[in-house]
Amino acid sequence: ANLDVTSTLYALKREKVKQWCLRSSLPGKLATQIADYYDKLWAQQKGVKGTQVLAMLPENLRSRVVLELCGEAVSQIPCCRGRVLEDLALSLKLDLYAPESYLFRAGECAERLFVVAAGGVALEDDEGAVLLKMDKGLVGEAEFLLRRIHEVACISTDYAQIFDLRYGDLVKVLRAHGKWDEFRAHCVAHENTIKGSRDDDHPMLRATEFDNQRAEKRRSRDVSIKYVAHPASRFKRLWVVACLGLSLYSLVSAPFGVGFGRRYSRTTCAMDAI
Repeated sequence: ANLDVTSTLYALKREKVKQWCLRSSLPGKLATQIADYYDKLWAQQKGVKGTQVLAMLPENLRSRVVLELCGEAVSQIPCCRGRVLEDLALSLKLDLYAPESYLFRAGECAERLFVVAAGGVALEDDEGAVLLKMDKGLVGEAEFLLRRIHEVACISTDYAQIFDLRYGDLVKVLRAHGKWDEFRAHCVAHENTIKGSRDDDHPMLRATEFDNQRAEKRRSRDVSIKYVAHPASRFKRLWVVACLGLSLYSLVSAPFGVGFGRRYSRTTCAMDAI
């Protein structure tokens, strides 16, 4: 009887969504995708999102459920063992992603780490070509751990149950357990491993190998078109100082030349030309 009431209420909710789509004049394909999402949400979780289900549980059970679903993948994060891993599990948010939903796009800052618990996702380059398909595990971990920009996009290929972890939540848990300095030291010491070079001690990051290949291809293509100076590079700092010096010279030399009838020499002409 309770299930009948629940299904009736959910059907009413779904009908309201359908009416809203009609009033908003949404395209038929998009309205169909929304309806399919609600059907799938009911079929898999009886209309309740994963995060809402987990929120109903006490912390000890919530942590055990999350670790049962994705503990093996999350344990690959450096310095996350034992009690740290249990507390980190409480920060994970579970959601159901519809097909063709982007987890992240190329060029975005890696603020969240995604853990695929069920379903499927694919990594795509900037031309839409599929580089890799995954049905379980971490996605975008290299960029997340090293605070980098995503070089490829990630899109769901099917209805997928995916956990996500924000970098701020990771920092909060590590600081609470006194593991933050160790974590940063590990990331610096094993940067090459995290970026995708494999060895027996650190089997990390399948996706990153494709990220590096695609990034190298994009850099080789762009190098003939334009050059971009890194904001923190030595050349960039020298360039800023040089521009500042030339600006100050112009501010002084122009009024001085007008006011005192300065005679121009080869040196002053060259400086003015610059």
